[in-house]
Amino acid sequence: MAGRGGMTQRNVVTLAAAVLVLIVSGCTEASPSPSSPVSGSPRPSASGPTGSWTATGGLLEARPDHTATLLQDDRLLVAGGFDPTLGDVFGFVASAQLYDAGTGEWIMTGALHEGRYAHTATLLDDGRVLVAGGVGGNGLLASAELYDPDTGTWTATGSMREARVSHTATLLPDGQVLVAGFFDGGSEGVRMLASAELFDPATDLWTPTASMAQARGLHTATLLNDGRVLVAGGTASDPTSGELYNPISKTWTATRPMVEGRGGHTATLLDNGMVLVVGTGGESAQLYDPVTDAWSLTGAVSGTGPDHTATLLADGRVLVTGGYEGNGDGLAAAQLYDPVTGSWTATAPMLEGRVYHSATLLPDGTLLVAGGSQTIYADSLDELVASAELFHP
Repeated sequence: MAGRGGMTQRNVVTLAAAVLVLIVSGCTEASPSPSSPVSGSPRPSASGPTGSWTATGGLLEARPDHTATLLQDDRLLVAGGFDPTLGDVFGFVASAQLYDAGTGEWIMTGALHEGRYAHTATLLDDGRVLVAGGVGGNGLLASAELYDPDTGTWTATGSMREARVSHTATLLPDGQVLVAGFFDGGSEGVRMLASAELFDPATDLWTPTASMAQARGLHTATLLNDGRVLVAGGTASDPTSGELYNPISKTWTATRPMVEGRGGHTATLLDNGMVLVVGTGGESAQLYDPVTDAWSLTGAVSGTGPDHTATLLADGRVLVTGGYEGNGDGLAAAQLYDPVTGSWTATAPMLEGRVYHSATLLPDGTLLVAGGSQTIYADSLDELVASAELFHP
């Protein structure tokens, strides 16, 4: 079990059985309105010592493998995820929550029409959020939904042409969303897709675009400063391969190969325009230079594992958090990458070890880590993590 698709692969293996199980009653019930008050949540610390973590309000519903999207009004939308208490070993969470950084409180907002995890969520230019694909009660999903932060409600939109899990979704400069790839590690064997498609928010429709040269999943997609999209690694036939999508010509071109193959990794656009790719624990990190189309190694990462998060901080450094170790337990370790020196430094560990969590840079420069699981198995409620914490750079 490797990379971000660890949970997806584990559950998709028995997906045929899951299709026979309807979403548990109440999973898609209407949630309280976006303005429903919540009492008793601890307030966030206004500040903390440099390099420290402080607790903030915990999620109202624990969930791993969700998405976290910072809205234009600076609230954070957490949607979907996995809950083993919903539907035996398959729990497709439909609920969504909003975090207010000013109060440190979470409130429920409108529920998705279809519970899902291993999906993507993309903030559109008009402020809505597009959620697409994932795994749900009907199996692998092609469906998509739009969240309106003004009303706190979801609206079903056109479905993708193909169901997608462990894919990527990238907002392009013209406002369209590029979705690419697919990975299914099910009982019928591994399946991947090379196809890609575009979502147009003006029409709410999907149209096909050129396919990648290689079928891949568990890859990364990064919007470069010049408007192209870098797709790297994954479970392609050649995990060292990379491709560039040109949104003007709608074509893909191969990059030079990575120094080391990657799958289930993270990719972060740095302030200098280069892309930092971090693999699983104990592996070296790589940089991609779009000007020279060259990959190079940049220091070794220690103390982190597969399914970690990597987030660009306001000062240009990158914070890598969590993941899981060899026995499947979530890690609390955190590492900072300095692009000026090309070096990694351990910083204070999180208050709680976690995997399948989210990490979001907030407008005040702090980083919010939320949810996740104590282990990669997440087979019981007590293994889920509802807590959230703030990192103070």
